[in-house]
Amino acid sequence: MIKIYLLAVATGLSVALIYGSLVPSLISTKSDLAVMFGVIVGFGAPVIGLIAGRKFINSLIKAKGK
Repeated sequence: MIKIYLLAVATGLSVALIYGSLVPSLISTKSDLAVMFGVIVGFGAPVIGLIAGRKFINSLIKAKGK
């Protein structure tokens, strides 16, 4: 179960980083807003995913202990 979660996290992280690096070029390379949006997507999405995943794993551990 944990291996599947780690694989999903690694896949999501790489997709988010690739998407975050492509967003500025898709919108406009000269736009500061596009660069900021790309950085937020590239670094924010994996962090949110890791936090949510850690909470999910902790809930699985607590449920297993009961």
